[in-house]
Amino acid sequence: NDATSLIKKAFTDMKNLIKIKDVHERLSKCKSHLTSFDRDDAIRLFFECGLIGIVMKEEQYFTTKHIIQSLFEYQVKDILVEQFDHLYAIHPMFYQPLNIQVDMESLVYPMPVAEEFEEDGLLCLYKDTNSNG
Repeated sequence: NDATSLIKKAFTDMKNLIKIKDVHERLSKCKSHLTSFDRDDAIRLFFECGLIGIVMKEEQYFTTKHIIQSLFEYQVKDILVEQFDHLYAIHPMFYQPLNIQVDMESLVYPMPVAEEFEEDGLLCLYKDTNSNG
């Protein structure tokens, strides 16, 4: 389908730690796969399916090794918002199928969810206007 094709084209052989500008550059090179999506829709798709998450914390655990805690949209009730100054991580479950170039000095994993992300401007909160309450 179009979404799978777009994800494969945009992310195959990409590094596992990226900036959003890297995603934009890849999208500009695969315009033929954007038939059903504009760039914003494509970015939204990448967040919604858990492909990319925002790097929230990095901890050194050996002299050269780091644990990278990332927040993925499936972990929160709201939506993640793209930020140009943040580092992003590709979810480890996509490493093999997309031949992701993994930084062997960094271990990426989904972080435990906490409440403070709303204050950081990383979530876009929305209310269901059809709900009672």
